[in-house]
Amino acid sequence: MAAIYDSYIPAENRVQLDAGGQGMRMTYHQYWVRCSDRAGLHRALDKAGVDVGIYYDPPLHRHELAVYCRAAGALPEAERAGREILTLPIHAALPFEDAHRVGAVVREFMSASGGHGA
Repeated sequence: MAAIYDSYIPAENRVQLDAGGQGMRMTYHQYWVRCSDRAGLHRALDKAGVDVGIYYDPPLHRHELAVYCRAAGALPEAERAGREILTLPIHAALPFEDAHRVGAVVREFMSASGGHGA
């Protein structure tokens, strides 16, 4: 499923973690997309009937309980990620055709918005 999304979504708009080493593969629980116009992308996906997730907005360090473990200094990347990241559906029951449709919506939005991604 992630490979299908990868084929539609520009690398600079994907948030990917290191798989570990040669021969290792990721198992996706979430597929994160980064877009500077997250609200616009969210609307486009919603219009297409795609359910997305918004996590970490506000970012974790701004939650009430974080005052007890706050790191010193600003966390601008966490702030930016909190504004820009959404997750696409990714699970074993998602038909491949639906993943292609979701990927096409994201690609069309990114192309129409001039590639406003990361």
